[in-house]
Amino acid sequence: MIFRNLWTNFSNVLGQVGGFVNKHLPTVLKGVKTVSKFFERSHNPAVSSVAQLVSKGADLAQDIHTCRDLKNGVLYLPRAVSVSGIKVNSAYLCNSWHTVNSKANKVYLTQSRGSVTFPGTITVPDGNYTVETFMSTLKSLLNNAPSSLLWQGTWDVQVDSTTQKMRIANDTCDFTVGTGAAALNTHMGFVSSYGYSKVQYGTSLVNISPINLLHVYSHNLGSRLADNMFLAYPQDNGVLCSIHVTQPFGSWFKHRPHMSDYFRFDARGTPQLIDSIDVDVVDKNLRSVDFLGQPFYIELAFI
Repeated sequence: MIFRNLWTNFSNVLGQVGGFVNKHLPTVLKGVKTVSKFFERSHNPAVSSVAQLVSKGADLAQDIHTCRDLKNGVLYLPRAVSVSGIKVNSAYLCNSWHTVNSKANKVYLTQSRGSVTFPGTITVPDGNYTVETFMSTLKSLLNNAPSSLLWQGTWDVQVDSTTQKMRIANDTCDFTVGTGAAALNTHMGFVSSYGYSKVQYGTSLVNISPINLLHVYSHNLGSRLADNMFLAYPQDNGVLCSIHVTQPFGSWFKHRPHMSDYFRFDARGTPQLIDSIDVDVVDKNLRSVDFLGQPFYIELAFI
């Protein structure tokens, strides 16, 4: 109990000190810039150069301190700042996402009878599934599809226990597996183009396991970052850091990237002007993660 009280008092003091520093930091930085501007006029080149660096550092620190205007995932800076790279200092997240969610919950099928086709879309309820529960859910949804789709026959859905590939069949009509917005094709293993047949086989493994790899991703920085640790994967050119998730569903966790995990704009560290940062958390397919209403916190640092 004594140690708990001591820790509580210490935490309160830290909070008060932090609040004081945060409140008065703009004033302190303004003073630093004023003093630096005075020394910039020095006839001593060494003093003048150092003063210029200090002044620029104070400018950048002040901009970052006042950088709180976040709208639709985009952080707008008070003015453009010159930086050579960006690093994620930390990320605080809640494992609250579902494998099947609004970003990927559709199955597109089209039946063919003669020269007439009957396209339809099935929506799988959001949730975390095993292969078995997903298989039985999809089978039930297909066999209870709305009558407005005009589908015929009985559907069967199986996953081969050896190959872990999905098989969808209809005992009456030829059909094909299509694609569209929020399609579950990647999860189901249907990643190619398919002709019409009464049986369709997935060409890759069923992957309905929980999402365990996340990326902190920037859409607008990705087009500028020409040299980074993900250069071998151009489609990942906006990934600021990766997060491997081992915590159970419903738990909060904090991630601190390795010190060497940062983004630079090119091999020479050439600075670029940045006036906004589009930040998102995405899965391995670069789809935005739905946190089901839970907030997430990303701390960025300019380099």
